[in-house]
This record gives sequence, structure tokens and C-alpha cells, in this order.
Amino acid sequence: MGVEFPDLADLDEATVDNVFNFIAQFVHEKHPDLDARRGMLGDLVCGLHAMLQGAGFALAEQLRKSSSIAELRIAPEMSAISAVDAIASNYRVTRKPAVHATGQVTIVLSTYGPVTVLCGEVFTAANGQTFTATRTYRIRHGDEALDEVGAGRRAFMVDVEAVTPGVAASLRSREPLTPTTVMPGFVGAYATAAFSRGRAVETNEELLARLHVGVTARGFGSRESIRALILNADRPGFADISDISIIGMGDREMVRDQINAAAISCGGKIDIYLRDDSIQLAQAVQEYLDQRDIRHPSADVRVYPAIPCTVAVDIRLHDPDGHANHVAIAEVAARFVNGLPFGSVLYEASVSKTVYSVLPAGVEISAIGLSGDVLIDRKTVEVAALHTAGKLEIPDCTLGPSISPRTVAFMLSTGDVNSQCS
Repeated sequence: MGVEFPDLADLDEATVDNVFNFIAQFVHEKHPDLDARRGMLGDLVCGLHAMLQGAGFALAEQLRKSSSIAELRIAPEMSAISAVDAIASNYRVTRKPAVHATGQVTIVLSTYGPVTVLCGEVFTAANGQTFTATRTYRIRHGDEALDEVGAGRRAFMVDVEAVTPGVAASLRSREPLTPTTVMPGFVGAYATAAFSRGRAVETNEELLARLHVGVTARGFGSRESIRALILNADRPGFADISDISIIGMGDREMVRDQINAAAISCGGKIDIYLRDDSIQLAQAVQEYLDQRDIRHPSADVRVYPAIPCTVAVDIRLHDPDGHANHVAIAEVAARFVNGLPFGSVLYEASVSKTVYSVLPAGVEISAIGLSGDVLIDRKTVEVAALHTAGKLEIPDCTLGPSISPRTVAFMLSTGDVNSQCS
């Protein structure tokens, strides 16, 4: 939606009255014998002109606000999308499009007869999200695509894509799905592995928060310039990294530069943590920064995915009529938690406020609980004990030198949002 000519019925009455009085006074000064406030002249000429002039003032105000970052940030979601995009383009920043979650579905059969899965076949997950096959699969008896998964059972895999973009379609490994078409010998279907994370189209508020990245110098001069170097690189997935944490000399988490006889920090080393759980993405960023024309040969730079703090949210609703949309609740909660930057504290009140945005009238949250697990040295450590005073907080290096709010990120899957009616 762009800046549009305002509806005449929605004009500010005070503005229209002021314009009308100005026109009437002007006409009276030029022609004292005419009464421009009444009759045909007042109703059909001055009155209509005042409305059009008032609409012009309203349009000019829209244009003024659409060219001011300060005005756009006051009410970002009320601002025209085209206006925000135009402002962002001046900073070499573009809006991130929606992304459909993708993955593979394993289909288990009890017979060896031929099975066909047509392109576009719909699979439905337990949370109501739907996925479609991206191509046609034809399985025949003895086909090499069939894998033995048990006595008398065979399985094959189908590539699927979410129908609706967004984080809610990001299924976990082995989550069950149901095909629309009945298949001969069908036993069950489930997600082969965790699906790639979907994403809704970037909001105005999220886009405006990234403007500084576009104008920051790109290099190893500072933390901000390193972030800009990575986020502005023309590489797949780099622009989708929601946050980057940079650990260097003097930081408590930096212990690599103290491996020397004196056990003191000697500098020259940088640890970069990405707000993403993809090892492949971290490897891609590592390869990019290792290029000779990017990194100084004497610099030691290592890139890691964020240490995950897997969050579970338990919500109790007072919903006497059963109107709550539990899929929407899970999606907004996961989007909020997964969008938190490094160094954040996860408050129950913040999750509650986010969930209330999708609750219908008459539905209330009666209780909400948070818990989390941190992966430390390949072992899961519960941090539920740190959930005090209505919040979940990562300790600052007390669980280990590399475990801090600057290296750990909260991660929430929609499947870990349990919303029930009490």
C-alpha cells in the first residue's frame, strides 16, 4: 500500500472548516456584496473546494511523514509499505521477502505395490499447516527409492514446501503428517528431519531497525563494520541473519587469545556468533571471511552458530467458547522468541503481550510458564532454575567461559508452544 489520496469522509472537520472560513473571507474581501458562507456559492463552490483543499493538506502531511524516519518509527505498522521501502532504499536496504519452509516427508508403506505422489499433493501437519509435494514421485515394486524401515515395511521420501510462509510451518523432526490422497498400504508419514525455517515478510518495524547496516562501513574496523560486512555480502542467506555477536580481546568469552606462557590476552582473534542454528550458514560465512581480499592474513576469525537455548512455553487460556487459534498463538510466540537478539532476557510478560495480539475478545491468559535447555559441550543443561521473577535469563559465563548472553540465543519451535484451555 502506498501513499493514497485520503477519503473525503475521513477528513478532519476542523481542517475543512478552517479552509472554508479562509475561502469565504477571501471571497468577501474581493467581492463584499457576495455571501460565500451560504447558498449555492457556499455549498457548491466554497464548501467543495474546502473539502478538496483539506484532502490536499492531509495528503501533504502523509507525504511529509513518509519521508521522515522519525515519523515512520512512531507508528511503523501504520506507515505505507511503499514509503518505508523508498526510505530504506536510500540506505541500501531492501525488505526481506516471505520464505516458505521446506523439508522432506518420509512415507511408510506396508505393501510393495505401485504408489504415485503427484506434484501438489497436500500433506497436513498436526498444527494445521499444509505442505505440497514439489514434484511427482512414482514408486514401483523393487524400486531403489524404497528403504527398509521394519519387518515388511518400506519407506520413501518426498520433498515438500509449506503452502503458507512463516515460522509456524517449520516442523521438527518426525512430526506426523497426513496426506490428502489415500495411498495403497499407507502406514504413516512424518518429517524426515527438521524443516528449514520459514519466515513471514519483513515488517516495517523490522526493516527500519536495519537501516544502520546499510550505511555502516564494511570491514574489520569495529563490531558494527564487521556486521555490515557480513549482512551486506551478496551471498545466499547472509541478509537473513537476524543478529550477530562479536567477541574480541578483553571480552570474558574470549579465551583463545590467552593460550600463551603468560596466560594474558594477546589479541588478534575474533569469535563471531550468528543468531541462527545452521552449521552450514556458519561455514558459509567462515569461507567468505577467509577470503584473502576480506580478512587480513594475520587475523584469526572463527564463526559459530549461536549456542541454542531451546525454549518451551506453556500457556493456559480462559477460553469458554473455544475461539482461540492455537496455530496462530504458536506462530506469534515462536516469531517473537526467535527474533530476540543476543543479550536479551525472555520475560513472561513479553510473551503474554505477544500472544494477546492474536487472541479474540473474551479469551484471556490465566497462566504462562517458560523453561529452557542450553547445549554445553554437547550436553543439554537445564536452565529452568534460572527462570525466576517471571523471566528466563542466560547466566554470564557461570556455566562456562563461552556461555553468556552474547553467545547464547533463545530458540523456540512452534511445536514447543503448548497452549491449552483451562
